[in-house]
Amino acid sequence: MKFFIPCSPPKSLSKNSKQLFVRNGRAMQTDSKNTRESKSTILQLLQPHAPKTPLSGPLKLRAV
Repeated sequence: MKFFIPCSPPKSLSKNSKQLFVRNGRAMQTDSKNTRESKSTILQLLQPHAPKTPLSGPLKLRAV
């Protein structure tokens, strides 16, 4: 399966973009707003190319 998505890739998917907070005495972490928006954009761009049935076995994703 090959496809091309013409777009400018988001630059805010850094692993350091987590926000830490405490809820009910427990430390929790969440993605920043920019990271959530970037992940959502990527998923929306990939959705039309999803296979009808899930693929099995080892898979390779190559982003150029």
